[in-house]
Formats: sequence, structure tokens, C-alpha cells
Amino acid sequence: MKKWNNSLGMKFLIGFLFVSGVALLSYSSISNIYNNLVNSKEQTRYARAVEKNSEAKNIELWNSAMSYNREHTNNVIVDAFKGEHAQANTENYAYDEMLNPDGSGMMGYIEIPSINVRISVYHRISEKTLEQSVGHMAGTSLPVGGKGSHCVLAAHRGLPSARLFTDLDQVKKGQRFYLHILDKTLAYEIDSIEVVLPEKMNERLTISPGEDIVTLVTCTPYGVNTHRLLVRGHRVPMDNHKEINPLIKYIKYGSLLGLIAVMWVVLYVCKRKKKRNNSDCGHGGVANSSSTAEQCDSCGGKGE
Repeated sequence: MKKWNNSLGMKFLIGFLFVSGVALLSYSSISNIYNNLVNSKEQTRYARAVEKNSEAKNIELWNSAMSYNREHTNNVIVDAFKGEHAQANTENYAYDEMLNPDGSGMMGYIEIPSINVRISVYHRISEKTLEQSVGHMAGTSLPVGGKGSHCVLAAHRGLPSARLFTDLDQVKKGQRFYLHILDKTLAYEIDSIEVVLPEKMNERLTISPGEDIVTLVTCTPYGVNTHRLLVRGHRVPMDNHKEINPLIKYIKYGSLLGLIAVMWVVLYVCKRKKKRNNSDCGHGGVANSSSTAEQCDSCGGKGE
């Protein structure tokens, strides 16, 4: 009995440690799936708000943003990752009402197919915004394009709860990203990828006459965050791009893991059943027992 209890206790301990290890290793993936679900829900809500608006209202919102960009000839840059974002968060009701169809502060969303991300874009770069989405750097052009505009979008990388721009260092020149703003989609082709010190961002994020630019900003190196990674794209004609769903990858992985789990359970049950049958066919009991003979006959034993 004592030996049996010790064996049971050891199995329980091993099982507990295994489950705990899997949960720990899965935390980041599960958190990222949850954040993707939140972003997807926000994007659906945003799209419904845009559809609910009259065409005239959406045109008004778009034209107001374009007018803002035409009048905005100099970018004011702050470092989103050093707590300086408070400087850009002074009350500016005109800015806050731009591209805000549902009153949530959401401007639209960005899609980067090469790294499988689709993330909501919000006004300003507050810490709350950067924890789960992309922030528009107030003081830079709005994300509606137009010649003589330079929009700056920032997001964290390396958060355990959301990937966001974690894989931004994997993009390459010539690849594209897309901005979904109101009922329009804008395409940008990456033409510059560079790493700079925070104090050098000002000279890289200026507005150039005649250019339509969007720059994505995040911290680097991963986990050190002493520099800033700047990924710049210039406006290109819209292609026949099909919008991605970041959750598809996790659904595929989940299905594969589920299949492996089912196979493991089936193999385990078969192994237990075989072991039990072999035990029933043993000859440690009464050799001439008719029940033993029947059991042995059923599993291939001689029953002698």
C-alpha cells in the first residue's frame, strides 16, 4: 500500500510539473492570441461605425484630416519609450476628433503581412495605448497620406502579453504594409530600415515636400532598448492585396496540437488495455479455472 501511494504521489507530482511547465511556456502565445482577439473585436467595431456613418460624414472626416496634414508642415517628435509622450498629450480637441468615427480614439488599423500582424491604431502614444496597440505620434502627420506628409506610428516590442512590433526587425525593403483608415486602404512600400539613437529621431522624421511617408518606430535591441528601429515606407498605388487574419496561424497550430493530444490519449488507452489483458491472461491463479481459460482464449492464450 505504501509503495502504491508513493508511486501515485510521484505520478501526481510529475503531472503537476508538466502542466505547470506547459502553462508557463504557453503564457506568451495565449496572451498574444487574446490580444489579437481584442484587436479584431476593436477593428470590427470600427468598421461597423464607419459603415453606419453616412458617406458625407466619412468624406468630411477624411477631408478634415487631409486639411490638417496640409497645414501641418513640421513634425514635433517625442520619444514614445522614455516617458516623454506626456509632452504630446496636452489637450487638443481638434486633433482628438480627427479620424474618430466611433468616439473610442481609434483611427484605424495597420497590417504588416510579412510578419503576420494586424493591429489597431489609436490617437497618441500613451502607455495604455502602447500596451496593446499602435499609437499615432501626435505632432506628426495624420495617417491619411498626401504629398508633404510624414506620419509616425509607434508600438512596443517584447511584451509578454502582445507581440505588436516584436518582429518589426524581420521586415525587408520592398515589402509592403497597409493602413486601413475609415473606408480606405493605403499601401506603403518599405524603402529604409535603420537603427538610431533616440536623440537622432528628429532629423529622420521630418516632412519632405512632395513625399508621402509613414515611419514605424519601436525599441531595439530586443530587451535592451537603447536605440530606436525606424522602418520607413513611401506611398504606392494600392494592389490586389487580400487582408490577413493573424489568428489563422494560431488556429492551425492549435489544431495540430489537438491532433497530437488525441493521438497520445488513444495510444495511452490502448497501452493500458493491452497491459490489463496481459495481466488477466497470467497463470498465477487457478490453472484449470474455466473463466481463466475463456479469458486466455479471447486474448490468444492457451488457457492450460
